[in-house]
Amino acid sequence: MRPGGAPLRTLAVLVVLVFLGVPALAAAPSGCVPQCEVPSAESGYVPPATVVPSGSNVTWSSLDRAHTATEPGVPASQACVNVLYGPAPGHARFAIHNGSLWAQQPLQLEKRCSTASLQRDGSWLLEYHCLYHSQMVGFLLVRPEASP
Repeated sequence: MRPGGAPLRTLAVLVVLVFLGVPALAAAPSGCVPQCEVPSAESGYVPPATVVPSGSNVTWSSLDRAHTATEPGVPASQACVNVLYGPAPGHARFAIHNGSLWAQQPLQLEKRCSTASLQRDGSWLLEYHCLYHSQMVGFLLVRPEASP
């Protein structure tokens, strides 16, 4: 892999999100209601961008070895999501409330995702990466719950 591969991939995914627009991405089938599984291997998360409604549980599973799904830009101990998984899957629940995106892992307190960005439609976009494999970058788009 060439140096800088992960930032270039991150930029490419963000450009696609901008050109598609959040509503277009959100309309794509994700198969993640209300449970979502994101398989991964050292080559990356599959799919690299996942759309879920607020209140969803996301499971990361490994196809090869140990990985993490970690919020970047903050110490791992303060990250809203820092899931270590492989061979057993890792889990987190994501919800929008109090004007922010929050995540909760089993047996932990809920934490605010400080690096998530608010989208025009009220969805929140969270980038995550693997602490062990810098080329592994993923995105989670959490949509607001539908109004009754």
